[in-house]
Amino acid sequence: MHSSCDFGFYTSHVNREYYNYVKPQESGSHYGTRKMQISNIDNSVKVEGNFSFSYLPYSIKQLSETKHDFELVKTGKNYLAVDFFMRGIGSHACGPELLDKYKVPRKGKCTLLILVV
Repeated sequence: MHSSCDFGFYTSHVNREYYNYVKPQESGSHYGTRKMQISNIDNSVKVEGNFSFSYLPYSIKQLSETKHDFELVKTGKNYLAVDFFMRGIGSHACGPELLDKYKVPRKGKCTLLILVV
């Protein structure tokens, strides 16, 4: 999916980032991001580097523990997840093992600049 998407600057709202799956799960990840800023009236968070992120109105715990999307309850909080690496689609649970180039590296260094203003 990543290679077929347009790369550019986009504006969105946290309520448009979650995809309603029948069984809730993480969604809305933005792979290959170089710059990101999330702002509200009082604060702003900026991240620069090479990363993936999601910004959702549900915590990972809520998404993991809820059985159906209609059971999700917004708490008034939003959750930012920033990842250096992301494993490719597939997990060997229902198909072949991923090629090494799609696996998360076991070694290496990464740098992110995170500013809270």
